[in-house]
Amino acid sequence: GRSARADDAMRPAAFRVDPPTLHSLSFRWYLEGDDDGDAACALSYRQVGAKQWLDALPLLRINREEVDRDFEHYGENAGRYTVGNLLAGSILFLEEDTAYEVRLDLSDPDGGAESQRVSLRTRAVPRAPAPKRILHLYPAQFSGAMVAPSFTEPARAVAALKPGDALLVHAGEHVGGLSLSLRGSAEAPIVLRGAGDGAAVFSVETGNNLDLSNSAHVFVEDLLLRGGRMALLAQNASDLVVRRCRIEGARYGIYNGLAASENWYIADNVLTGTDAHWEPRMQEDAAETGIAVFGRGHVVEYNRISRFWDALTVADFGR
Repeated sequence: GRSARADDAMRPAAFRVDPPTLHSLSFRWYLEGDDDGDAACALSYRQVGAKQWLDALPLLRINREEVDRDFEHYGENAGRYTVGNLLAGSILFLEEDTAYEVRLDLSDPDGGAESQRVSLRTRAVPRAPAPKRILHLYPAQFSGAMVAPSFTEPARAVAALKPGDALLVHAGEHVGGLSLSLRGSAEAPIVLRGAGDGAAVFSVETGNNLDLSNSAHVFVEDLLLRGGRMALLAQNASDLVVRRCRIEGARYGIYNGLAASENWYIADNVLTGTDAHWEPRMQEDAAETGIAVFGRGHVVEYNRISRFWDALTVADFGR
């Protein structure tokens, strides 16, 4: 029989709304007690202004399960991982950029009940406004007429960027890794974009190609990133847009392994690794992951990924 000390009655704790995506809204409701795991949460929603409530799937009961992670695949993050005491879930297939009302009804047959009602809006596909200023980056060997203000050294061009600026990268190759920490805003993002006059290439043989760690509100569009360990590294970055880019010959394509990152939009990119075959997986310096994300509120859609061990992964350790 069950222990006389079992704490079966549910007590609601923290309620969390995760950042919305284009077509989903997600929720976590933490609990105390409910040792027998029979608490439930019904979920319903409607567009703002509509009369009829629609039923969504109830939240999933997550009840302190434990998972053992082996050292071979997880390294320093190996060991036993225990999930929390909560219910979690999402409303799917919603309309983009639309306001919704959501009702959550939490209950437990052993005792305890509470309801939440929230108003939320799904995300829109991010679009950069007209830039306040346009800068131009040309390859070092460029010999034609340049549009001012212009640069031939990527580091100097990036150092000149301010919120609301766009840097147009002209056709040619820029060799060597570039580390930038760019801080735009929702109203004035910073844009790195191919100028449209041919392949705008950033290439590197060793190390990382573009490092956008600690950046916010940055658009990266229409560039070709070739080679490197990581083509685009973006630890602890928020509101990053990577769109219509090509990535070739990198071990990792687009990578983030920190939980603080939020609200990425990764779409319409073509990523090609170096692996001709799936096996053997542990070959040295082979391409590992096309897109690796961690954090909340990310949208990854309409990308073509090939010749990596894994096309898309979500990190599962909390750092």
